[in-house]
Amino acid sequence: MKPELRIITLLEADRPVILITVIDKQGSGPRSPGAKIVVVEDGTFWGTVGGGQVENRALDFAGKFFYGRAQAATAHFQLKPGFAGENIDMLCGGRVSLLFEKFLPGDDLDQFQNFQKLDGVADAGLWVINLDYVETRQRVERFVVAKNGEVAADLASLKEHLFGSGKSLQTSCLIEFNGSSWFVDKFSNSGHLILVGAGHVALEVAKLAHSVNFDVAVCDNRAEFAHTSRFPMVDTVAVVEEYRNIFEQVRVGADGYIVILTHGHTYDQTALEQALQTDAGYVGMIGSSRKKRAIYANLRNNGIAAEQLEAVHCPIGLEIGAESPVEIGISIIAELIRERVQ
Repeated sequence: MKPELRIITLLEADRPVILITVIDKQGSGPRSPGAKIVVVEDGTFWGTVGGGQVENRALDFAGKFFYGRAQAATAHFQLKPGFAGENIDMLCGGRVSLLFEKFLPGDDLDQFQNFQKLDGVADAGLWVINLDYVETRQRVERFVVAKNGEVAADLASLKEHLFGSGKSLQTSCLIEFNGSSWFVDKFSNSGHLILVGAGHVALEVAKLAHSVNFDVAVCDNRAEFAHTSRFPMVDTVAVVEEYRNIFEQVRVGADGYIVILTHGHTYDQTALEQALQTDAGYVGMIGSSRKKRAIYANLRNNGIAAEQLEAVHCPIGLEIGAESPVEIGISIIAELIRERVQ
């Protein structure tokens, strides 16, 4: 689950939240800007800023931060031997800066709900955070700015700076703009994975995908396979009759990764034909070269362009000699991770 969506869930449950974000990394370090941890008062947390001493210090600071008056703070760590100054006895040699933000039920829900409205819909979306407020007022001014969305008048020039002339921010980073320091954070790129088929391989892919923060949906035409007790880790489970009208029941957008692994070649073909009519950024199908040739020939006869078929990842997964369902699942997830970071 994306950190922002988890924060919504926690705030709606009347639980205060601290969000820890890597805002800068110089030299070697465990995680890049944009990495996050969500923390609640009992010490439970989700996410990572790299583990080790940095993460231990960050979580200890967060535990105390719940009870102070400040709403935001930054901390800096030198990854060098010893404990002098900012040093935390690590050998990486770099420097990591973290932002701590405290969100309270009733006060901070609106801005995350605004994010939720745009997430998966906006062509490009960013959080923009005025860091000067952290130093001067111990609080954060955080805004959602989407390429195809409206912004307040005082943010219009910043939006033009970020998106003007077709620009697209590739990574989260610090910028200086109009004399202020800003952290510009891309919407979390977890990705929305749709598993078409709920068999043994799908189960392993779902487990692995959940562990690396994909939002997962599963569908199958067999109710005995497509149910939440079999897939407790996924967000959506749907039974689709004969794999017809799949994407009327399961949402897919530009952030979608469709993985087709049904229990029959005919069903695979039906699913692939529908998948190629969506906006999904990735479509993959399990199968042999022989199966691929047969299905592709049938779809070309149905009017599907060769260029569309060439973009399909088939056979799906990185070539690692996988045989068992869990090995095949690892090869598929490895390919999805590679696609996600490109």
